[in-house]
Amino acid sequence: MKKLALLILIFTTSTIVIAQPETSAWSGVSYCIKDYLKENLHDPKSLDFQDAYKVTAVANGDYIQRVTYRAKNAFGGLVLEDQVFFMKRVYGEVNDYEVYTVWSNSEFKTIMGL
Repeated sequence: MKKLALLILIFTTSTIVIAQPETSAWSGVSYCIKDYLKENLHDPKSLDFQDAYKVTAVANGDYIQRVTYRAKNAFGGLVLEDQVFFMKRVYGEVNDYEVYTVWSNSEFKTIMGL
């Protein structure tokens, strides 16, 4: 019985680690966040990542990552953004994630009571 419980624990732990969104070795940013930003920025070529925090699992099985980046706005000025991205697994895919919500870091701290 102990071996079965240990086997289940190892399988669950390894599944959680494997199922986590992949991040770039260079910038530390999750690939689904990069894709989201490239689709939604006014000038995707101006995107420059400043900082990426660790991808963190939340209670419902989704993941969050805080990312700080610079990019040009609609007026051509460079702005610094500090945002928290919420990612969920794409239904039917093993290691494919998508961004479904983006909050500014200040909104995140306010809502979470930090």
